[in-house]
Order: sequence, then C-alpha cells, then structure tokens
Amino acid sequence: MIFWLAGPTADLARSLGATVAREGFADLEYDDEGRIIVEPEPKAKDPDAVAQQAVDLLEGHVTSTSGKHLDVEVDTICLHGDRPNAVEIGEALVRRLDDLGVERVSAAQLLRG
Repeated sequence: MIFWLAGPTADLARSLGATVAREGFADLEYDDEGRIIVEPEPKAKDPDAVAQQAVDLLEGHVTSTSGKHLDVEVDTICLHGDRPNAVEIGEALVRRLDDLGVERVSAAQLLRG
C-alpha cells in the first residue's frame, strides 16, 4: 500500500492498479490548489483546530489558508510527531474521533477493505 497525498496523483496511481491510501494531513495547512504547506520548523498548533481539520477531511473537505473550501477524498489521516505539542494534538484528535464514533483501523485492516 502506498500512502499518498489525496488528490490527482493518488487517483492516477489507483487507476493504474496501485493500492493507494489517500492521506489527509490534519496538522498541515493547504494552499488554494490543495497542496500541503510544509513548515521547515514545525511550531505548536491548537490541538482542537487540528482535530477539527481532521474531522473536516473525513467529511470530504478542507479550508485553504485563504479560506477557500476544497473538496477532498481521504482514506487516512496523517498527524506528524515533530511538533512541540504533538502528544496534546494526538490526544485531542483521538478524543474528537471517539466522540464522533469514528472507527480507527490499522493499515492492514485498510488493505483488507
């Protein structure tokens, strides 16, 4: 399985027969074209805002840095561990997903469908 940023490249790889999990990034911002904005030195982020972005991604959309609503289809949520408050972000994300009844599965379970 290839974990790939959700979008046209992941969709193309899927159409060519690759097993692809389209990733949404809860702790990264998106530009108006749906590209992630990678920070050279990650800073702390508001855990509740990151958790909300994960929920938005699972619901099929994300808001760009300029406020544009972007449609996106994701299979997985990625959360990076290199932020100073990554543990707090992870805890907030798990709480939010649990509150909503979202099932967390392993990559192996995702492969099985």
